Amino acid sequence: MASPPPSSNADFYCKETMVVDIKSASDCLRYMAGVSRGLTGQHVHLSGPGDAGGSFCYVRREPLGVTAGIGAWNYPLQGCVWKAAPALAMGNGMVFKPSEETPLTALAFAEVLIEAGVPPGVFNVVLGEGDVGAALCSHRDVHKVSFTGSAATGRKVAEAAGLNLKKVTLEMGGKSPLIVFEDADLENAVSAAMIGNWYSCGEVCSNGTRVFVHKKMKEQFLESLLARTSMLRIGDPLDMETHIGPLVSAAHRDKVTGFVERAASDGAEVVSCDNHAEYLRGIKSSERKGHLAGGFFVSPTIITGASDDMEIAKEEVDKMGQQQQQQLSWRG
Repeated sequence: MASPPPSSNADFYCKETMVVDIKSASDCLRYMAGVSRGLTGQHVHLSGPGDAGGSFCYVRREPLGVTAGIGAWNYPLQGCVWKAAPALAMGNGMVFKPSEETPLTALAFAEVLIEAGVPPGVFNVVLGEGDVGAALCSHRDVHKVSFTGSAATGRKVAEAAGLNLKKVTLEMGGKSPLIVFEDADLENAVSAAMIGNWYSCGEVCSNGTRVFVHKKMKEQFLESLLARTSMLRIGDPLDMETHIGPLVSAAHRDKVTGFVERAASDGAEVVSCDNHAEYLRGIKSSERKGHLAGGFFVSPTIITGASDDMEIAKEEVDKMGQQQQQQLSWRG
């Protein structure tokens, strides 16, 4: 899987796919293969008054049976393997539903498993939208559900699974803060803010999308952040020199820019780097060539002066379709 299909995750640029999505998936497979060889039960000797030494209890590990995985689109291979590898290593089968935005990666992974000797039917991929995931969560033959996505959808997954007392694992997003104190190393702090927001086109649920900077460092921090962000290259995700590719879809692009526009209406200041000023709803017109024309590009956008009661400071901008964000909300 060194060369994933270009359409398997359109917003993920090629270099990052190689070093993050594929590498972390491979590491997980190797790790779970090792763990599976060392799993044992437990035997405990019980003794008490009058006991002749013959009493004991034991724990035996047994597979759950059929499990379901519901994945997100931002790390499609990693997310698929993180659910499938533990399930299969423990002797379970899995029915995996990838995001409708990135279905090809899971299908390719299923083909790889077949080629590696996994029997047909052990790992299965079903495609579709939310109704497919709902069916998996409520089906009586599914004994465990692992979900990655928004908190709102996670609540529905837990509710549906709870009707049959299924085991549930929910990986949902957050609104993670970065706090920069007065004695922090300025450039290290700026680096943390950049990798915590611009990495993966900003589509990561653990992004540090709120940055609290000590007032004595505010101007220097912003100046450095603007200067370094302006050097990022926005473009073709298959170009190894690209830093930021397009977002996953037109709908997601519009959600992201909608959050930016509402932040400005709420009174926050939207700061764009000079050479990105024309990028807000796509790559600038002078560079719209061939397959880049009409791409779902959004410039890295810095929002300052956001108060705690503003939407941009409280809500995730991506939510797996609206959760990880392409802008950095920050208060000095």
